[in-house]
Amino acid sequence: MKKIRLIASLLCLIAAFVQATAQQNYTIIVSLDGFRNDYTAMYNTPFFDSMAQQGVSAVMMPSFPSKTFPNHYTLATGLVPDHHGIVANSFVDREQGKYYSLGDAAARNDASFYGGEPIWITAKRQGVKTATIYWVASDVPLPGGMPDYWWNYNKKPLLTFEQRIDAAIALLKKPEAERPHLIMLYFEQPDEVGHHCSPYSKETGKVIEQLDSLIHLLNVRLSVLPIASKVNLIVTSDHGMAPISPDRTVAVNKYLKPEWIEKVDGKSIAVPAVPTRWWKHSAKCRTCALGSVRTFRHICATAQIRALATWWHCPMPVGCSPTRLISRRAVRMASTLQ
Repeated sequence: MKKIRLIASLLCLIAAFVQATAQQNYTIIVSLDGFRNDYTAMYNTPFFDSMAQQGVSAVMMPSFPSKTFPNHYTLATGLVPDHHGIVANSFVDREQGKYYSLGDAAARNDASFYGGEPIWITAKRQGVKTATIYWVASDVPLPGGMPDYWWNYNKKPLLTFEQRIDAAIALLKKPEAERPHLIMLYFEQPDEVGHHCSPYSKETGKVIEQLDSLIHLLNVRLSVLPIASKVNLIVTSDHGMAPISPDRTVAVNKYLKPEWIEKVDGKSIAVPAVPTRWWKHSAKCRTCALGSVRTFRHICATAQIRALATWWHCPMPVGCSPTRLISRRAVRMASTLQ
């Protein structure tokens, strides 16, 4: 019993020390949307290279689906999408009878869609001040409250990247009692240029090199602060970027009849007129749709993909059909990764 009490006392002391240490340090997390893991090898990025050499670098495998909102909320909560509820950038929640879309301000700010506990709420409960600059869901009134400082993504125009850095530095110059110890910044590039121009384009290379200079500027400005020795800088991303080609285009409208479709949603960045998601009216319609596309060479259609869904933590909430259309390339990739 004495040993148990001694161990418990030591654990309490360690926990108290860790909490006290955490209160002294500052963590800055910057997410560069769609930053492919080998962009630093493809383009001239002297600061990122130096950061990796002097610090720590790793390759992150995104959650499935590899979309912006699901993965940023995964980074914030530590939960995969089918556990935190944001299973795509847009989706139908059949249990609530609601439609979620990142482009719909009312839906995006509906706290009922969001599960789990983001890190800014966890930190706040432990007495740590936090700030978020456009991080996904940080401007949504979730149970547990908002960050101490936050920027509304619906308020336009958005701050420029330089202004976001200015805002972060200004927060770190606040009086100690008001100063956040966790700051999370979101930059929407290079996702946009990667989608429109491909990861191998000159346009993408230019943006990557600009981001390298921008984060270098942030680091320089952090280094001259009185608290510089206590600041940890983390640069991460939510997913990568792969090229597309015309020979992998699927003209889905040739295979799905309008009467089978309940809702058409989304768009392809490469071909804006082409939707990316279809919801089926009934089991009979799903069967017809699957039968129609099953033989198409790009599609691996199956009525039951629970094995893949389990491995991927694929979002299959209650009320949603397990039916999915998955490219053969994605299935081959899963087999390779396993």
